[in-house]
Amino acid sequence: RLALGTAEALPLAEEDPLAAPAGGEPVGSTRIDKLFVVSEGDGLRSTVQSLYERSAEPKRLQILPGSAHAQHIFAGPEAERLTDLMLQFLQP
Repeated sequence: RLALGTAEALPLAEEDPLAAPAGGEPVGSTRIDKLFVVSEGDGLRSTVQSLYERSAEPKRLQILPGSAHAQHIFAGPEAERLTDLMLQFLQP
């Protein structure tokens, strides 16, 4: 799975990305699941969607209501939904 955190804390190979920020390079690995999350009104929505489209499977794109960007989603009405989504994604 595409994991967030530090390499020291996660059993990832050196080539496994820890995060793919909007505007970054597509994730080419087919060995890891990838989750892309963006708000429908986020100014970077098209950038995130493009990154998703150019990344290899397996992958998932979740577009949430609202306009919050990144970690600010956790301060809004979609916080619980995002938390549940991330926990579900991280389940083995």
